[in-house]
Amino acid sequence: FLAPKAIYDIDASIIACDKIKYIAVADSKIIPDSGRVVIQKKAKMQTLDKATVISNYVTQYHRIFNSTLNIYGRLEYAGEGDYTYYDEDKVQQIVHLDQIKVDTTLQTVAFGRIEEEDAFFLSKAFAYYGDFELTANNPYLTFDGGAQIMHECDLIERSWLQFRSEINPEDIFIPIDTNLRDVTATRLGVGVMVSSDSPIELYSTFLSAKTDRDDEGLIEALGYLYFDKKTRQYLVGSKEKISQPNLPGNLVVLNTENCEISGDGKIDFQVDLGLLTFNQIGTIKNDGVQNKTYIDGVAALDFFFDEASLKHFTDMVQAWPELNPVDITKTHYEKGIREIMGLENSDKAISDLNLNGQFKKLPDELQSTIFFADVKFEWNDVDESYQSVGALGIATIGKKQVFRYVKGKIEIEKRRSADVLRIYFELDPGNWYFFEYKLGILNITSTDLEFMELVQAVKEDKRRIKEDKQQFSFQVIASKKKRNDFVDRFREFD
Repeated sequence: FLAPKAIYDIDASIIACDKIKYIAVADSKIIPDSGRVVIQKKAKMQTLDKATVISNYVTQYHRIFNSTLNIYGRLEYAGEGDYTYYDEDKVQQIVHLDQIKVDTTLQTVAFGRIEEEDAFFLSKAFAYYGDFELTANNPYLTFDGGAQIMHECDLIERSWLQFRSEINPEDIFIPIDTNLRDVTATRLGVGVMVSSDSPIELYSTFLSAKTDRDDEGLIEALGYLYFDKKTRQYLVGSKEKISQPNLPGNLVVLNTENCEISGDGKIDFQVDLGLLTFNQIGTIKNDGVQNKTYIDGVAALDFFFDEASLKHFTDMVQAWPELNPVDITKTHYEKGIREIMGLENSDKAISDLNLNGQFKKLPDELQSTIFFADVKFEWNDVDESYQSVGALGIATIGKKQVFRYVKGKIEIEKRRSADVLRIYFELDPGNWYFFEYKLGILNITSTDLEFMELVQAVKEDKRRIKEDKQQFSFQVIASKKKRNDFVDRFREFD
């Protein structure tokens, strides 16, 4: 360092230097208070009080002030000091760095601790307490502690989310991974949960504790936590999904105005239907105040079945004169295509569909036993089941394109012994089809005699399949009682 003025005290064996602009140490500039440095015997520099550190001296990302420092040589110094954190609104908060030092790469690093009672905020949307780190070549601090979202939703607990990440105050994204816990290691959830204990219930979590650690998500999201100031919403998902919600992937949103939690993406009903699968894609809303859950989207139903019987059912639906067409622009069908086929492959399929009103050739990925372009569900606490609402919009059956609304009902009932799926289609009051599946057996009854004859004509060994330890079979039931009992439970079939 340069000192335009110095006094050498022979008796005390010290040199007092003044008017020092800065001292270059390792990667930083150290500015002594009042520009004074005192050098003692054996070239030992006296501890600096109220010094300022500019680090590093090229980028000058960080300014540490009110520092107490010891300089040991041109490549080493250590101490403590204060640092000003500026949030996105340029609000200043002063934090203390307990340790400042030079690491093995000759870079300045510093470490501090913020306590809960310090009432520190990463922004107006996020409170924080825990450790933090400064690295000279990174403009952002790294935080390792707990973040808490700021809302007034009484039914959603405000936990301290454990995370470690650098934080850009201008654009805060907090990582959310599968090991989602609070600072006490309690497992947290983000989304709509299905309870594992009786009575089975659906409830919302948003960085809040699950009722039971074994509860599974109807919809969950990972990626990053973000706050949208314009909509006053917290969002969890990938950065791409947060930026463009129409992209594939899961997104969970907390609206701080009405305390409603909504989701977008793949919806898992958390049921075990064996070799029969029912996959829902779309949106979900959970109103914690009214204890209501609404699901809207598309669904792919896949099960082993006789081709001739399925073709007859398809022909009946296509030929029935009074069935309304499905307007896919008013459904989540395009969203479902993107989710199933991926962004790149789906663009061509969607363009083909919009241009011609149907696919020239139905993509393999969209072929299911029955693919619903429009199906809505509500959760019924009394029946402990998901129950469809309104007409069922059928897009395709096998390889055949239908795009017709059929009056009907789907119920997915969660049971301790075995989950049950019931599906009812009604072309008119005198022409209907009823399917009930449980314990690996699909029971079928219908007023369509030709359809029933086709199903009955299938040989016994052709009605069943077995994969690993699971079995699936279908059979005709002569009694219409199950269908009548099912229809009688719902007002829309009065």
